[in-house]
Order: sequence, then C-alpha cells, then structure tokens
Amino acid sequence: GPDLYVIKGVTDKGFRQSWASWQESNKNPDFILELASKKTANFDVGGKKTIYEQQLKTNDYVVYNPQTRKLQGWHLVKNRYQDKKPNQQGWLWCPEIGLWLGTATYPFFQNKKPIEIPRFYDKNGQLLPTRDEAEAQRAQEAEQRAEAQAQKAHAEALEKEKQVQRADEAEQRAA
Repeated sequence: GPDLYVIKGVTDKGFRQSWASWQESNKNPDFILELASKKTANFDVGGKKTIYEQQLKTNDYVVYNPQTRKLQGWHLVKNRYQDKKPNQQGWLWCPEIGLWLGTATYPFFQNKKPIEIPRFYDKNGQLLPTRDEAEAQRAQEAEQRAEAQAQKAHAEALEKEKQVQRADEAEQRAA
C-alpha cells in the first residue's frame, strides 16, 4: 500500500495500517505519497498511477524514489493526471494538503553517504517538524521557561535578602 495517504472528511478512528474505502464510507484518498523501491519503482509510476488516476480518482499522487532521489507527482485535472512542475528546489506543490513536498538531507553515521528523505514544507518554505521533532521542541521550550522562572525566583530572593539586610543596617544605625 501507499506509504502516506490523506483522506479529507474522515472521523479519526486512530492509526490505520491500510485504507479500505468500502469500510470508510466509500471515501478514497485525496493525497498519496509512495516511497518507491527497486522492485516497485516502475509499477508505482505506471500501473499503480493508472489505478489512482482512473479508479480511485486521487487528486494528488507523488512518488519518491530514494535510488534516484527524485520526486515525481501528478495532480488530477478533469479526470486525467497532469505532471506537477517542481520549483527551483525540486519541491512539488500539493494543493490537496496545502503544502510543498520536498526532501531534506540528514547526515548518516559511520562515514556513510548522507540520506535524503521526503519532508513537508509550509507555503513559506519552512520545514514542518515531525511529531517527534515538535515534541522535542516543546520539551526544550518548557525546560527553558522553567529555567527562566527559576532565575527570576532566584533574583527575587536575592532582592528580598538585600532589603532585609538594608533594614537590619538601618535598625543598627538607629540604635
């Protein structure tokens, strides 16, 4: 099956391993991303593309081939797929989800070649974080807020200590 699909107007029943439209009010995917392999690459851009175009009527279909590091995509216009034209970075605009689909390069360990994977970008070209990245960012921001609060509390405690010290000194002078 596809590696990622988006179906609009579906009540969330949690994660699904696959999509069976007859079990989902006959809704078909609006967006599909396939990750091609050596075995599936030809079928993904041939027979499977025909199925998505003519039977499922999937509006946006994109294939990423890790071997060639190439994104290919199609958008359904009057029941026929038209090639998506990449922008200068090689990204494809996906109107069904309102995002750019591009790639991002990550270093690989042990001196292997870096890996490139498909990633989504917003309208302004900002990389959208994965769920794990967003959670890590939230945790880091919470830690920074806690640290700032602790520093503020420490500064307030020092200020109170100084006030007490000044009051003590004034009392001693008065005596």
